[in-house]
Amino acid sequence: MGTNHDLKCLAELELQIGKRINEFNSKRAKNQKHNQFYSLAHILLGALTTLLIAVNSKLSLFPITVITMTTSTLASVAGQLLSTYMYKERLTMNIATICALYELSHAINMDKRKEEDDKVKYKITLEKVESYNSQYQQILNSANGQWQNYFQQTKTLKK
Repeated sequence: MGTNHDLKCLAELELQIGKRINEFNSKRAKNQKHNQFYSLAHILLGALTTLLIAVNSKLSLFPITVITMTTSTLASVAGQLLSTYMYKERLTMNIATICALYELSHAINMDKRKEEDDKVKYKITLEKVESYNSQYQQILNSANGQWQNYFQQTKTLKK
């Protein structure tokens, strides 16, 4: 994340921002993988169930009925997992958080470049670092708040 700076608190903040970006990118990739798997499973099992119903309406064989019920159940489970774990929503929240962290990182890097370009007129102060840190905490609080709202909504729906 940019060049070193004399302010150790700025370097620490940049380090923490980098860690959070990596953490949220990892979560995003995991959620994307799960969303793709369960979505595909839901679609394929639903299509297979429909096909088996059509075949069984002509043949009326008990084994096909059992297989049809099994694929239908598995399709429902895949759909329920998609609904319960809300992978698309998680992806959206992760992407929004990552973008906000990248924006903050860019702002810090731009201010560091301004300081390098004109050391007389521009100086990153502890007050400015505190402002960056406040923005960083707001980003994390927003991400946590979104999850708290999500869990409150799912709790309310289950009652």
